[in-house]
Amino acid sequence: MSTDSVAVEIGFVPLPRTETGIGHEFWQEVDETHFAPQLRQRLHSNGIRCAVAGLQLPTAVRQHLDATQTKASENSEAMEFEKDFHHFPWRRKHVRTGWRTEVVTSKHYEKLAVLASHEGLVEGVTKENAQCLFELKTFPLGDGRVRIELTPEIHHGPPRNDWKGDSGMWQFHVSRKRLRFDELRVEAVLSPGESVLLGCTPTVRGLGMLCFVDPDRSLNSSHTLLVIRLSQTQRDDRFVSMLARENF
Repeated sequence: MSTDSVAVEIGFVPLPRTETGIGHEFWQEVDETHFAPQLRQRLHSNGIRCAVAGLQLPTAVRQHLDATQTKASENSEAMEFEKDFHHFPWRRKHVRTGWRTEVVTSKHYEKLAVLASHEGLVEGVTKENAQCLFELKTFPLGDGRVRIELTPEIHHGPPRNDWKGDSGMWQFHVSRKRLRFDELRVEAVLSPGESVLLGCTPTVRGLGMLCFVDPDRSLNSSHTLLVIRLSQTQRDDRFVSMLARENF
């Protein structure tokens, strides 16, 4: 792993619908106040809930995650990642500082009706050949912690061929149009072992429904919780400073 890389673990946890809401109890065990009240209000208006968990995930989340991992192990040969990514156990990814990584949270839809709330107004648009995801970026802070950014996006339309400049070179890649929601970007500062949790609100609506609930299924079916855990960072300037003082 390069010195500017961060290792994260990404997991999807299916949560059953209960009379008190989706995963109502476990939210009391995590820290939603890590994020500014204004951001939490904007997210809530769009059906998204987020929090930071410490070294131990809530018991209910761990139990559902373990069950998902067991099921995936038993049926791994019959599962296709593109279709069944919600049912796979932890995936580990190495993310370079500031580089874009995509975390897919929905299947492809031929048509997707998008309702987004902005400053109290609800705007609607329909996108074809659409899929929901989060852009993930990491920024090591030099003290062992990492700032993680998660921005919801909807990719839509047919694939297109692009040339992109990177590190003094032109690279060819395939992409699609993006509908970004920068005002809903989640930023969290994590220490190794801590996690960001993203899910939908008890009242299912908006982007939260599109990202964490299958609109083609009953809203009373299970919903998905996205867990991103900081596993490892290579950069820690504290040790560099200590060595410099020792060699002085």
